[in-house]
Amino acid sequence: MCSTPGRTVHAVIVKGVVDYADGSKNDDWHDYAAYASAAFARHVLEATYDRPVAFRKITAMRDGG
Repeated sequence: MCSTPGRTVHAVIVKGVVDYADGSKNDDWHDYAAYASAAFARHVLEATYDRPVAFRKITAMRDGG
């Protein structure tokens, strides 16, 4: 949570875990982890807000806003 005068922003971090960072480490699953994390974040937004509001929030995040 970040606070500024008159405004509080809450954040949730969604992270895709790909490997154990050991000798068997490779990049084969990075795209899958990214897509799975994005799908989960979208599901959480759609479960929290109605679909049009969730779509606006997702679009704003994608566009950097």
